[in-house]
Amino acid sequence: MKQNFTVRKGVYLISIIFLLGLLLFMVTKQFMADCYWRMTQQNEKEPNEIISYLEKSVAIDGKNALFHFSLGRAFLQKGLAQTKTLRERNKWLRKSTDEFHRAIELEPSHSDYHFHLGISYGFPAYPPSFYRRVIQESFKRTVMLNPTDTRHLYSIGIYYLNEYDRLKNKTFNIMASRSLDHENHKEHLRNNYQLYFKKLLDVNEEYLGKIFKKCFSVTQSYEDLKAVIRDTPYDHVSLARFLKNRKMWKDAEQEFLAAINLDPTDSSLYFDFAYSFYERKDFKNAIKWWQKQKRINPRDKTTYLYLSDAYMKLNRFDDALMELRQLTYLYPKNINLNIKLIRVLMTAGQLDNAIKEYYKVIGKHPNFSKEIYDSIRYYQGKGNHNKVTRILNKALSLVHKM
Repeated sequence: MKQNFTVRKGVYLISIIFLLGLLLFMVTKQFMADCYWRMTQQNEKEPNEIISYLEKSVAIDGKNALFHFSLGRAFLQKGLAQTKTLRERNKWLRKSTDEFHRAIELEPSHSDYHFHLGISYGFPAYPPSFYRRVIQESFKRTVMLNPTDTRHLYSIGIYYLNEYDRLKNKTFNIMASRSLDHENHKEHLRNNYQLYFKKLLDVNEEYLGKIFKKCFSVTQSYEDLKAVIRDTPYDHVSLARFLKNRKMWKDAEQEFLAAINLDPTDSSLYFDFAYSFYERKDFKNAIKWWQKQKRINPRDKTTYLYLSDAYMKLNRFDDALMELRQLTYLYPKNINLNIKLIRVLMTAGQLDNAIKEYYKVIGKHPNFSKEIYDSIRYYQGKGNHNKVTRILNKALSLVHKM
């Protein structure tokens, strides 16, 4: 009995030692795999050295999706940056896709793995037509798993845009061209870059400027830009400004009108539209749209000032003065508006009214100079209008600075 107990005790002890040894082995194994992986994250590592460490990590722990993904990225970078022949490049890209597939098998819900798989199939070393469905499905899964990742959405849109550019410029892979209907594939690429850019704008509309620049550099087409945007006032007016800066006036007008039709209560849309006419010296249309803006927002100082200036460009001084008088009535304490009114009176040749306005407004100002006013009145009496104008301008400048 005592002997059996001793035997059982020995068996238990051996089992415990074995389990502890196994646990220590597994912990050590995982520790070594992690160490090799961490060494690749250090700066100034050569690509071959990184691949060597990652291959050791995968050999030790072949069920770690991150290790396979990291190795796939290393193969991808090697193929793109350090190969001289197409065959050698394809070899490394095939290795990268194998690793990305393995990472996805181990962790199918990670969007970055699907994204890199699509990118690795889509590089020029592969004929894209052969893998079009694979690429499309990879990108679909990427967005399905993480629909708000702007980095992925932008990169996918750029991928399709660049492929569209290559096909449009007939620099597409020769092998692909033998087995591909160019027009259908061009339409497929166009539809996809438009789709992913719209998805990106739904997440972050601040990308709009970058998208316009990229698309226009490839397509040089208003219609293609129009197809990228959403039907919102912000998108339409942003496109209008982009087109206006490139002197595409008629197309810009269409976008301004589209924005105004969607939100006819936003006075800033009217202002921007009016200013686009003002820039090209179409003062009549500028006045028309600023007057419409004024009805929506009757207290906007800038609108009155630009209206006054536009009227002056057309030598309609009475209308210009009327706008400024309305403005000084709305903002009676703003001395700069009164100074502007006096200057316009002088420009309109109404020197007597300018002097009266100066005395009425500036006379109450702490920087009013009785001596200057007396000088103005003296030269006015002498009929020396040039001298009066010079003194009055100096007096206005003095008040404005103070």
